[in-house]
Amino acid sequence: MSTRGDAESPLPDSTAPPGPDTALEEEAGRSARLDAVTGLANRSSMLRAIDRALAGQPPGAFCAYLSFSVDELSAVNDAFGYEAGDHLLRAAADGLRRLEGADVRTARTGSGTFGLLLTDLGDRQRAAETRCLEAIDQVLRTINGATELPSGMVLDVSTSLGFVLWTPRGSRPVTGADPTEPADDDCPADEYIEPHDSAEIVKSADMARKRVRRTGGQMRVRRFRHRMTDEAQERVRLFSELRRGVEGGELRLFAQPIVDRHRRVVGEEGLVRWLSPERGLVGPDSFIPLAEQTGLIVEIGEWVLHEACRVLASWRDDPDRREMTFSINLSEGQLRTDDFAERVHRALARYDVAPGRLKLELTESVLHTDLDRTIRMLGLLRGEGVLASLDDFGTGYSSLSYLRRLPVQQLKIDRSFVSEVVDDAHTAAVTRTIVQLGRTFGLQVVAEGVETEAQFEELCGLGVDAFQGYLFARPRPVSETLPVG
Repeated sequence: MSTRGDAESPLPDSTAPPGPDTALEEEAGRSARLDAVTGLANRSSMLRAIDRALAGQPPGAFCAYLSFSVDELSAVNDAFGYEAGDHLLRAAADGLRRLEGADVRTARTGSGTFGLLLTDLGDRQRAAETRCLEAIDQVLRTINGATELPSGMVLDVSTSLGFVLWTPRGSRPVTGADPTEPADDDCPADEYIEPHDSAEIVKSADMARKRVRRTGGQMRVRRFRHRMTDEAQERVRLFSELRRGVEGGELRLFAQPIVDRHRRVVGEEGLVRWLSPERGLVGPDSFIPLAEQTGLIVEIGEWVLHEACRVLASWRDDPDRREMTFSINLSEGQLRTDDFAERVHRALARYDVAPGRLKLELTESVLHTDLDRTIRMLGLLRGEGVLASLDDFGTGYSSLSYLRRLPVQQLKIDRSFVSEVVDDAHTAAVTRTIVQLGRTFGLQVVAEGVETEAQFEELCGLGVDAFQGYLFARPRPVSETLPVG
């Protein structure tokens, strides 16, 4: 029996305002769960939600995870500041919040990335995939489209999305293992994973999303497949070997001649190769895209620039070559380098090469990133006498307006036109138009990829000025163009 003096302490009054310590604890709890900018769940919360889904997932049932990015975020941050970037993120989050439900969870999982978790998709893979694709369509409609920034500028926002379907480990039968079972409507096992934990799920979807960002194109959605893991590991190995090769002097410069209508050599184009101890002689298509994605292309491009100038210097006393030009390809990464024009100037000075003998080739695809910057850079170089050429013309972002502004002296017709110019009247007409366009702007027109006499004759008839291709010579080591002795 208790007395008034030793009565139990009363429970806290739930109607009383929280004290300072309680408010701080609640704020700390929110910070641990929620993203400060968008108010969505953060990455840690999403990982915990996936772990709970894994723990409670019935055998054979499917769930899905989507990883997607606001692709313009970095550019907006650079151009307008982080406040504008945060506005972009909050606009995306507001739309995603409306997608949430009992079986849908969203989160901001990185600087410009979000995640969406789909649970309770059932045990039929086709049906689960259909529900997943519906959610993807909702995400795309939510993120993609026009968004007005605080400055009043309207930005066309896009997203890259990767997704993965998963089921508990060991709970799915191998398709077709039991012929007595009725035919299943399932997809191949390569189209879902049986993960160990939440980290594997998120990594798989992130891998698919990054593949979208690297490959580009109109289709901005990619499904994770098991082979992507092997490809990612091979990519890491290739990059490690390539970086070591660049540092160890394994790059080689090849050259292919450019001839006029009388088949006289008027120049050479430099083409980089990689002589790998493990892989042999590796062509550019196998390593240049990786070098561009990782930034190693700047160092490779610098090496090619100096090799080209060394070759030109060696031709100085050769009466057959002293007036020839040497062309090298530029990458987007090089054009983004602030001191690129100065680097070219230093290389020319080092080898005492006349600027008018070096020709820089850029593809149309590099022009859509920062055309004004490219024009300024080429203008500086043109002021010193360096030549420029627009490569692969007709395949990318062709525009009369930028062609009028670009300080280039040459157009190179893409090989895709050359290969069809004899047999396809439409291709011949387009090629003729490109030649006329070059004439209008006072540009030399070169056809690349010429392989047959019929192509050469047709292109001569269309008015092309110069030619490059296997019909005249294959690329060979640049040492073969150097004077003997």
